[in-house]
Amino acid sequence: MKKWFESLSLRVKLFLLVGFVGLSMVSSVVIAQFIIHRVQIGGEMYAGIERKMAYTDNLARTRLNLVHLNSMVKDQLVEYDPDSLGGINNTGKRFEEAIAEMQGNLVNPGGNKLYCGSCHAVELASAVQASYDDLASSWPKMAELIHKTILPSLEKGDKAAAHEVFDGEFFDSYSGLMTSSKAAVDELRGGTEAAKAEAMDEVKRFGTFFIVGGSISLLAVFLFAFFIVQMLVRAIKAIVDELDESADRISEESRATASVSHVVAEMASEMAASLEETSASLEEITAMVQQNDSNSAEANSGMKHNDAIGSRANANVAAMQSSMQNIKKDSDAIASIIREIEAIAFQTNLLALNAAVEAARAGVQGAGFAVVADEVRNLAQRTAQSARNSSDLIERAIGNVNDGLSKVNEVVAESQDVVAGSRKVAVLVAEIATASREQTLGVLQINKAVTEMDTGTQQMAANAEELAAASEAVTAQTMMLRDNIGHLTRLVEGGKA
Repeated sequence: MKKWFESLSLRVKLFLLVGFVGLSMVSSVVIAQFIIHRVQIGGEMYAGIERKMAYTDNLARTRLNLVHLNSMVKDQLVEYDPDSLGGINNTGKRFEEAIAEMQGNLVNPGGNKLYCGSCHAVELASAVQASYDDLASSWPKMAELIHKTILPSLEKGDKAAAHEVFDGEFFDSYSGLMTSSKAAVDELRGGTEAAKAEAMDEVKRFGTFFIVGGSISLLAVFLFAFFIVQMLVRAIKAIVDELDESADRISEESRATASVSHVVAEMASEMAASLEETSASLEEITAMVQQNDSNSAEANSGMKHNDAIGSRANANVAAMQSSMQNIKKDSDAIASIIREIEAIAFQTNLLALNAAVEAARAGVQGAGFAVVADEVRNLAQRTAQSARNSSDLIERAIGNVNDGLSKVNEVVAESQDVVAGSRKVAVLVAEIATASREQTLGVLQINKAVTEMDTGTQQMAANAEELAAASEAVTAQTMMLRDNIGHLTRLVEGGKA
């Protein structure tokens, strides 16, 4: 129970206290209302007594009407007077009305039997119930005897028959009704007195019960309130102690945080100064790297231009090599032709010798032919000499062409090596330019990162200063918290804090 109560919140505990007090008050009010309702005018007890008295009054009026009716019937027996029969009829109607009211006191319109509400149920009152049953069953017979037997006999003048019925069956019914109604009246009067006595006793019992119950309720409320207040005081005191300890820890941590914040602020300031110097150095390095990048780009462009020139020179040398080869082919063809000319000159010289021999043999007739043959021979010799000279020149030219072609081949090979080397150098220069650009981008990113670090460091320094100020503010709030804890302690324990 204690663990359950301690697990409840302060709001629930206060609600329980208020609810218990309210329940006690409501219970007291309900009990008081029940007592008042029992004894007040119009209440249950009073209604029962009134019902008994009303039934007693109706029963008394019934007895009076019955006596009056008996007297009027006797008067008619003594002296029959048709003019006075209206009184008998009126008395009979009043008798029936009284019976109807009595029935209303015993049975409600729904047919259920009623209770007196004070001492016992009406149907348990045997004399009352017997009296009503006797009235309800005897009156119709008596009315029938009066109107159908006695009065008609008197009207015929037969008083003996009328006296016989009146003294016999009518009187028996009358006597029985008077006896039963008397018993019912006595029983109702006794019940009324008993109800009054019971009401007084009940008032005394409920008064005593209310006093004792109220005292017990007040004591229970006081004990419950004392229990809740003690529980609340202990809970609040425990909370106050924990708050006091928390305030001490917060104060110590705030002081430590403030000290660390000052140190961090100083370190951040130093880091910011170092980062500014680093940023300046990086800016210089960035400028140098950018210059190297520009030079590398220009060198790469020059190497590309040289590569284009080398490619064109290589193409020209290749064309020259092709031309030299064509010249060699033409020189070889000319040498072949000259050799053929030498052969023709040699044959011509042989023919000229043969012609000279034949002309010598012919004598005078062949003298002219001999002169022609001699000229042909001379021409053949000069042709052969010219062919030999041309052949020597062509051979030297062919030798020179071969030497030139060999040199051209060497130049072509060397030009190709130069172009290949230039291309390798161009590739290396391009890679250097790319690396230089990447290095430039990296240095720019480093410079940007250093700038951001500088900004972040300055922000960290500012945040450290703000943290130090916040720590001081927390320390001040902790002091206020300690003051509030002191006020709460004084509120709980009085003037002991």
